[in-house]
Amino acid sequence: MDACLSECGKYRYVLWRRFQASDGLDPDCLNPVVFIMLNPSKADNKKNDPTMERVERITEDWGRNSVLVCNLSAYIESNSDKLFKVNDPFGPDNEKAIDWTINFARRFPKNTSTELKVVCAWGTKGCRPHCRKIIDEFIDKFKEKRDTELWCLG
Repeated sequence: MDACLSECGKYRYVLWRRFQASDGLDPDCLNPVVFIMLNPSKADNKKNDPTMERVERITEDWGRNSVLVCNLSAYIESNSDKLFKVNDPFGPDNEKAIDWTINFARRFPKNTSTELKVVCAWGTKGCRPHCRKIIDEFIDKFKEKRDTELWCLG
């Protein structure tokens, strides 16, 4: 378990979980799934919450042994209606954190024949103007590389 938080503790940029994959992959090799959600829940480097429990189950069901989670908004607030009432819900380093997460994860599916899976899990509330800018930029990057499976659940 690990997390990258801002110095002030108000923003969570990346959350990382690693576990034993069910398909017998070499435990020294990572085979991550990236989830990009709307806003950070209360999970951190020491504890999970219901959202992270579901994310881990999905990741394990896909036979992957790690998950990286980042969010369109990095401000830690589990109530998305309250999220956009704060002064800066995105955080100063969030776009860099999303780029870093995807680039980091791209290096690892080398131990399988599958591409990187990125789950777009921000729901309809991700259609706010600044979120839209982030979404458009990151989809353009995926179109260029064509090395990633984009998923949307539900």
